[in-house]
Amino acid sequence: MSRTEDQIAALRRAVTGDHTPSSDFDLNPETVLPPDRKLRPAGVLAAFLPGRDGLELLLTKRSSRLKHHPGQIAFPGGKVDPVDDGPTDAALREAREEVGPPGSAVEIIGTTAPHETVTGFLVTPVF
Repeated sequence: MSRTEDQIAALRRAVTGDHTPSSDFDLNPETVLPPDRKLRPAGVLAAFLPGRDGLELLLTKRSSRLKHHPGQIAFPGGKVDPVDDGPTDAALREAREEVGPPGSAVEIIGTTAPHETVTGFLVTPVF
Protein backbone atom coordinates (compact mmCIF):
# COMPACT_ATOMS: atom_id res chain seq x y z
CA MET A 1 0.00 0.00 0.00
CA SER A 2 1.31 3.48 -0.85
CA ARG A 3 1.74 6.27 1.70
CA THR A 4 -1.33 8.05 0.28
CA GLU A 5 -3.43 4.88 0.48
CA ASP A 6 -2.31 4.39 4.09
CA GLN A 7 -3.28 7.97 4.91
CA ILE A 8 -6.70 7.59 3.27
CA ALA A 9 -7.29 4.38 5.21
CA ALA A 10 -6.36 6.19 8.45
CA LEU A 11 -8.82 8.99 7.64
CA ARG A 12 -11.58 6.45 6.98
CA ARG A 13 -10.90 4.83 10.37
CA ALA A 14 -10.89 8.22 12.08
CA VAL A 15 -14.32 9.27 10.84
CA THR A 16 -15.90 5.92 11.69
CA GLY A 17 -14.77 6.04 15.32
CA ASP A 18 -16.73 7.24 18.32
CA HIS A 19 -16.76 11.03 18.49
CA THR A 20 -17.62 13.27 21.39
CA PRO A 21 -18.83 16.77 20.61
CA SER A 22 -16.31 19.43 21.60
CA SER A 23 -16.38 23.10 22.43
CA ASP A 24 -14.15 26.15 22.55
CA PHE A 25 -15.09 26.14 26.25
CA ASP A 26 -13.63 22.67 26.97
CA LEU A 27 -10.48 24.18 28.48
CA ASN A 28 -12.56 26.42 30.75
CA PRO A 29 -14.84 23.99 32.60
CA GLU A 30 -15.95 26.76 34.98
CA THR A 31 -17.77 28.47 32.10
CA VAL A 32 -21.51 28.05 32.47
CA LEU A 33 -23.28 28.14 29.12
CA PRO A 34 -26.95 29.07 28.94
CA PRO A 35 -28.96 25.93 28.12
CA ASP A 36 -31.25 27.87 25.76
CA ARG A 37 -28.45 29.29 23.61
CA LYS A 38 -29.06 29.20 19.86
CA LEU A 39 -26.16 27.77 17.88
CA ARG A 40 -25.91 28.34 14.13
CA PRO A 41 -25.06 25.15 12.22
CA ALA A 42 -22.00 25.26 9.97
CA GLY A 43 -19.75 22.89 8.08
CA VAL A 44 -16.06 22.97 7.24
CA LEU A 45 -14.29 20.81 4.69
CA ALA A 46 -11.12 19.03 5.75
CA ALA A 47 -9.96 18.47 2.19
CA PHE A 48 -6.88 16.40 1.49
CA LEU A 49 -5.14 16.63 -1.86
CA PRO A 50 -2.43 14.40 -3.32
CA GLY A 51 0.98 15.90 -2.68
CA ARG A 52 4.56 14.98 -3.38
CA ASP A 53 4.97 13.02 -0.14
CA GLY A 54 1.37 11.93 0.50
CA LEU A 55 -1.77 13.83 1.31
CA GLU A 56 -1.73 17.58 1.93
CA LEU A 57 -4.41 19.39 3.93
CA LEU A 58 -6.10 22.29 2.15
CA LEU A 59 -6.40 25.43 4.28
CA THR A 60 -7.39 28.98 3.43
CA LYS A 61 -6.21 32.33 4.75
CA ARG A 62 -8.99 34.79 5.44
CA SER A 63 -8.57 38.30 4.09
CA SER A 64 -7.16 40.81 6.56
CA ARG A 65 -9.99 43.14 5.48
CA LEU A 66 -12.79 40.92 6.79
CA LYS A 67 -14.83 42.02 9.80
CA HIS A 68 -14.81 38.58 11.44
CA HIS A 69 -11.63 36.54 11.97
CA PRO A 70 -9.38 38.64 9.68
CA GLY A 71 -6.17 36.96 8.57
CA GLN A 72 -6.94 33.63 10.20
CA ILE A 73 -5.93 30.30 8.73
CA ALA A 74 -9.10 28.25 8.29
CA PHE A 75 -10.76 25.27 6.69
CA PRO A 76 -12.99 26.19 3.77
CA GLY A 77 -16.59 26.27 4.92
CA GLY A 78 -19.22 28.32 6.63
CA LYS A 79 -22.72 28.55 8.00
CA VAL A 80 -25.57 26.42 6.74
CA ASP A 81 -27.74 28.53 4.42
CA PRO A 82 -31.39 27.81 3.56
CA VAL A 83 -30.26 26.37 0.19
CA ASP A 84 -28.07 23.77 1.94
CA ASP A 85 -29.08 20.26 2.94
CA GLY A 86 -27.14 20.36 6.22
CA PRO A 87 -23.50 20.95 7.23
CA THR A 88 -21.96 18.67 4.57
CA ASP A 89 -23.75 20.53 1.80
CA ALA A 90 -22.73 23.87 3.33
CA ALA A 91 -19.07 22.78 3.57
CA LEU A 92 -19.05 21.72 -0.10
CA ARG A 93 -20.84 24.86 -1.30
CA GLU A 94 -18.54 27.17 0.65
CA ALA A 95 -15.43 25.25 -0.47
CA ARG A 96 -16.49 25.66 -4.12
CA GLU A 97 -16.94 29.40 -3.51
CA GLU A 98 -13.65 29.80 -1.64
CA VAL A 99 -11.23 27.47 -3.41
CA GLY A 100 -13.19 26.03 -6.34
CA PRO A 101 -12.57 22.27 -6.12
CA PRO A 102 -14.24 20.39 -8.97
CA GLY A 103 -17.27 18.41 -7.80
CA SER A 104 -16.09 15.17 -9.38
CA ALA A 105 -12.82 15.31 -7.43
CA VAL A 106 -14.52 15.39 -4.02
CA GLU A 107 -15.19 12.15 -2.17
CA ILE A 108 -16.86 12.58 1.21
CA ILE A 109 -15.70 9.87 3.59
CA GLY A 110 -17.57 11.08 6.65
CA THR A 111 -17.94 13.64 9.40
CA THR A 112 -16.89 13.94 13.01
CA ALA A 113 -18.82 15.30 15.97
CA PRO A 114 -19.72 18.98 15.85
CA HIS A 115 -17.68 21.62 17.65
CA GLU A 116 -19.28 24.59 19.43
CA THR A 117 -17.45 27.88 18.96
CA VAL A 118 -17.37 30.96 21.18
CA THR A 119 -18.97 32.83 18.28
CA GLY A 120 -22.13 30.71 18.49
CA PHE A 121 -21.60 28.21 15.68
CA LEU A 122 -21.98 24.45 15.79
CA VAL A 123 -19.35 23.41 13.25
CA THR A 124 -19.37 19.93 11.71
CA PRO A 125 -16.02 18.86 10.22
CA VAL A 126 -16.53 17.08 6.88
CA PHE A 127 -13.80 14.78 5.52
